Amino acid sequence: MHRRARSDLTGKYLAAPPHAVSKPSVVVAGKVGTAVHNRVVNATAAVSVIAAAVAGCSSESHAGVDARTIKVLINGSDTGHHLVDCTQVRWLWTLKTLTDDPGVTVQLQTGGDVVAKLVQINNLGGFTGTFGQDITGAAHASFRNGTFKVVGTAAGWYHDKPGERSSARFEIITAC
Repeated sequence: MHRRARSDLTGKYLAAPPHAVSKPSVVVAGKVGTAVHNRVVNATAAVSVIAAAVAGCSSESHAGVDARTIKVLINGSDTGHHLVDCTQVRWLWTLKTLTDDPGVTVQLQTGGDVVAKLVQINNLGGFTGTFGQDITGAAHASFRNGTFKVVGTAAGWYHDKPGERSSARFEIITAC
């Protein structure tokens, strides 16, 4: 009996002797498996990936013991602790609250001195504004004992006077 192999060019099936059509196989722990074994391995891997994705997306993951927070003061008034996500790509750190409104996004460059690159404040302490290195505002950043601290001034507006340009002093502290 001959197996049928599909031609890649025409899409038609061609007759081929049994030795010409290879069976898909995988080597697991030194054993050669068949296509059925491959399906079991693939299904197990898929279930593991889905379970990890669901666990990673659950709302409880941010409320656990390892939840990181960021403390933001606007003009010396504490706006509270907010859940924060800290990511690092090479020497650039991005600290972003899990909510955008109210929320804050901070970008810091590390490697040598810690440099504040960007601070975007959205509706914290009644203020929305931005610090951008060499663009607007002023800021100083530091990293001591595992804690980032950024102090500076952002240009923006207060929500009770949205048409009036203003500035606010901010202090941001987090341990990422």
